[in-house]
This record gives sequence, C-alpha cells and structure tokens, in this order.
Amino acid sequence: MGSSSVEESKAHNLTVPVHRLPHELLSRIFQRTLQRNGDRDVKGSFRLTAVCSHWRDVAQTSPAFWTTIRLDDDVRMLEHFLRCSRNAPISVYANGSRDASWAPKARLLLPHTGRIAVLDLRLWPAVRTEAAWYHVSTLLSLSMPALRSLRVDANDVGVFALPPIDLGLFPQLQSLTLHETGPRGTPRSRAITAGTPPTSSCAPWCPSATCVLSNSKRTLAARSWSSARYISIPTTATVDVDADHAFMPYPLTWSRDVRDPGAIMVMGWMRRLQLAFLERGLTDEDVLGADKLLTIVEDYKDMTAERLAFSNIMMVVRRIFSLPAHKVHRSGEFKFRKRAYVLYLKWQAIAGSGR
Repeated sequence: MGSSSVEESKAHNLTVPVHRLPHELLSRIFQRTLQRNGDRDVKGSFRLTAVCSHWRDVAQTSPAFWTTIRLDDDVRMLEHFLRCSRNAPISVYANGSRDASWAPKARLLLPHTGRIAVLDLRLWPAVRTEAAWYHVSTLLSLSMPALRSLRVDANDVGVFALPPIDLGLFPQLQSLTLHETGPRGTPRSRAITAGTPPTSSCAPWCPSATCVLSNSKRTLAARSWSSARYISIPTTATVDVDADHAFMPYPLTWSRDVRDPGAIMVMGWMRRLQLAFLERGLTDEDVLGADKLLTIVEDYKDMTAERLAFSNIMMVVRRIFSLPAHKVHRSGEFKFRKRAYVLYLKWQAIAGSGR
C-alpha cells in the first residue's frame, strides 16, 4: 500500500464515529468485548490491535487490557502481556491446554509476584520432573502481597505432591483452594471460614487432615499428609481443601500406617529420591529441584521408626550415598552423597531407638 493510500485510510478513519470516542471509553469497550468471548480471547486481543494504529495505541497503553496471563501461552505472548500490563494487578492461569510443559515459564513471573492477584495452577501434566516441581514450588514460596485468590490443583501428579505453602506470604488472601487426590476416587472437601468455632479434628470430613482454628488470632492450622500449613487469614477468607487419605503413588500392600499422612508423605519423598538419583539420573535441569527436595527432607522433624519402616526411605538414601561420585550429577557442588549419608545416620538412630 502506497503512502497516499495510507494517508487516505487514516483520513477516512477520522470520520468514523467510533474513532472519536474517548480513549478510556474505547479501552473499556475492548475489555468488555474480550470478556464476553471468554476468560481471555488472545486472538481477539491481537485482532483489535490490527484494525488501525489508533486502536493499537489505545490497546497498548491500557494495562487492564493485558492483565490475564496464561502460563501455557507462547513465551513471546507471555512477555508481551506482562510488559503491557505494566504495574496493574494480574491474574495468572495455567492448565496445560496450550502447553503441557509450562512449568519453566513460571520463572517469567518472578519479577511480577508483587502484583499477582489471582493464581490458578493445574500441576498435571506440567509437573512430572524435579525441574518442573522446582519452578512451581519456587513461585509458591515467594511473597505475593496482592494475592486474593490461590488455587492449586495437584490431582494426578503422583509423587510430585503439593509443595509446602506458607500462606503467611499472602496477607491479602481471601480464597484458598487446594486439590490433591489420588487414583482411588473421589476427593473429600469442606469449606472452612475463619471465625467458625475452633475444632481440633476434622476427621469426619477428611481423615488425612487435622485443623485448629484460633478465634483470637484468627489463625488456622491445617495439617495434611503433604505438609503442615499455618495460615493467617482475614475473617472473610474461605479455605477449601481437597484431600484423599487413600492416595498412593504406586501399588502398595495395605497396612495400618496407610492412614498416617506423615508416612504417606515420606513415601512420596522416597519415590522421588529413587527416581531422581537411582532411576532417571539427575540432569542440569533437575539438580535445583533435587536440592530443594533434599532440604525439605533434612528439615523434617517428625520422622519416626514406623514411618521409616513403612516408606523404606533409608534403603534409598543408603543407595544414594553408596553411588560412585561420577554417578551423582554435580554432587561435589550440592553434596548430595554426603547429605544422604548424614540422613542415613540420623534415621538409623531413630530406627534403632524404636521412636
């Protein structure tokens, strides 16, 4: 198209009534149009910016137009939306519908955690390696002062269960939903609202969790098989926790310990250590996740002889420290073999005492 044709098109656009709408009103119309077509119509966003230079300028300078972020989008798309949303609060979603390997892209959010208002993550099928688990757990371990709603769906992730989540990092949190069920069927759930009468046991609705609510401090303490969580939330906040006490990462002979959430958690750690060090072998991408997992295991204070016997984790760490140095990737840097040996000695004392 020649320069004269471009100028004629611009001159014609100036005569169109919609072109004379105020910037703010046109921006609001754009947003309503996209919301009507779904959570966020990505193609629609770029169609609007392609109509003319004026519409493109309006869209590019309207942060609210770009505040719905999908981690399973293309990296360039993610960067574009994060950049154009500027300092506006953002809503972040990931369900794997566009990209089943979205987890590494969680790194792009790290400079923007201060403005995440909604975080909704489905971990399967993205979280299948220590590297993927590391990216997600790192994101969930950072302060998000603007976060109002957190939903993490860990259904079907097997041994890569929900990472420990410190909800004290989210002072504005109003809604929390954690899903964690196994292959054995339906989850058990209940909504807990701060301000309800204190209770020391929630066994009737979730055999794998105990909950304590302090009305004076409005602090909810929820202990599930995956981790212990101490939550400080406003009186208006609601918590929805799904858990399946019968979750097993792989077939196992049933015993009385299967109802012990701590035993199941330790067994999950055992399987992950086995996969990372003895079966798959560590890669450069996995070492940070393996280091973080080993740190969680080292910091665990509630190990018992029963949990050691149930999980067989001692045998796994013994095999890890017995491996030749060249068989454990970057062991000199992260001291994997030495740390496994220290754990073995500590657990040997617990097993010997029968505690």
